[in-house]
Amino acid sequence: MRAQSLAQMALAVRQRVDLGGQNNAFGQNADDNVTDVEMTSYLNASVCELFGLLVSAYGDNYYWAPDYFLPIVSGTYVYALPQDFYKLVNVDLGLDSSGITWRSIRPYNIHQRNQSPGFVGGGQQYLGWINLSYQLQGQNISFLPNTGNIPGPIRLQYIPEPPLLCATLPTAYATSTAYAQGAQVTVTLTPATGNATQQVFTALSAGTSGGTAPSWNVPGTTQDNSILWTYSCPLSLCATTFDGIAGWEDYVILDSAIKCAVKQEMDVSALLAQRQAMLMRIDAEKSNRQAGDPEVVTGGYGWDGGVGSDSGWGVGGGSW
Repeated sequence: MRAQSLAQMALAVRQRVDLGGQNNAFGQNADDNVTDVEMTSYLNASVCELFGLLVSAYGDNYYWAPDYFLPIVSGTYVYALPQDFYKLVNVDLGLDSSGITWRSIRPYNIHQRNQSPGFVGGGQQYLGWINLSYQLQGQNISFLPNTGNIPGPIRLQYIPEPPLLCATLPTAYATSTAYAQGAQVTVTLTPATGNATQQVFTALSAGTSGGTAPSWNVPGTTQDNSILWTYSCPLSLCATTFDGIAGWEDYVILDSAIKCAVKQEMDVSALLAQRQAMLMRIDAEKSNRQAGDPEVVTGGYGWDGGVGSDSGWGVGGGSW
């Protein structure tokens, strides 16, 4: 692991562009032409770019969120995705309550939305999951068929959104407390069809919080006494460091340096060339992190492999 802090990368950007503030600690550059607040926004934008490059090449090899279990409710077939959801990797159905026996379920497309649950004979033990399928719909995941109970727990394995770099992690919201503009607090919230999560809000104005906690809007703003809070992101996305994997965080530094140089009306041609060279290196190296094994072709989804096998899926000998 080669993690660099927000302060480290901010200093590296200032050195690349020869900006002022190189002798000051992070947080003491409020009077510079490029302040630490602005630098933070540049770095976070550039982190998103690098994150997207890596995710496009087998992102599950680089970034993977903890398993997420849907709060299954009888008769409910649409559930909210995790707050930090970016891309789906797997959806699994538990065949019992042991947490050991799982089966993969597959997505359905728009043409399969009215498919029949079908008939399964032969006295198979697990009939409930044979035709269970899912579809991502905006910020939700939907399951078919919409009859009967979902037969077991649903586990999502997914790639989270890019991290949000912070100088320090947000602290829990407190009542009757003075907060500066830009202060970040965490609040525990439970969505209508999701698990309890800690969410981060940022103060758009300085002031003292009220004697009781307000009703928080996700996403949105909340008026709290004299403070206007705005929603930022789930706490799970906040990080004080960023792992550039193999020195690839230099792409983030170069890209942010270009943003700073543009504001300074400086010549960015040398920085553009350096960023392009780093991009070529990343493109050449990013897709083979599993260096010891080649890529493989996964099994199909017909009935011929049998119930529960990698190559067996569907009813009647054909794929969907």
